Amino acid sequence: MKKENQSVLIGVGITALVFIIIIISIFSSNKGTLNNIPTTNNATDSTVASTSQSQCDTATKNYFNTWQTKDNDSFKTVNLTYQNYYDSTNNGCYALVNYNYNAKDNPDSSYSEKITYSLVNVYQKDPYGNPETIGSYSQSVSTFKINNRLDTCSVSGQQCYSLDSFLSLVNPYLGK
Repeated sequence: MKKENQSVLIGVGITALVFIIIIISIFSSNKGTLNNIPTTNNATDSTVASTSQSQCDTATKNYFNTWQTKDNDSFKTVNLTYQNYYDSTNNGCYALVNYNYNAKDNPDSSYSEKITYSLVNVYQKDPYGNPETIGSYSQSVSTFKINNRLDTCSVSGQQCYSLDSFLSLVNPYLGK
């Protein structure tokens, strides 16, 4: 083969190699750019939120079942309910349990009813494996509905002084 033909072939080969490198770098940079474009799929996002709320519902129901108490000789359940909310921002599953009970046949007691609320993060556990308590409210109601006594009222370390103030502190945890 003549030197001239070899030089042409080498030149064509180098040009082709440079062209291939340019094409690869263009595709690589476009791929990176495409990967950085934020994409949203509302159907998928709502499905994830729905699944997370569903998981929170299940976890809360399991927790609530531990509250199911059998009435005994001393106490009779008046009200035992809960509500919950999944907070996707911090992956929190918050449950507010309301448990009210009456003292049975206790003529010596000046307080006949206890009204309690507990706000917990079902997903966070304390050292004993129980859901982390965020807030609690407890009130003893007198037999004659006078001189009711507030026993406990706080949410995240902030003191409160009534059921209304407790519920207003709790509402953000319940998506309200």
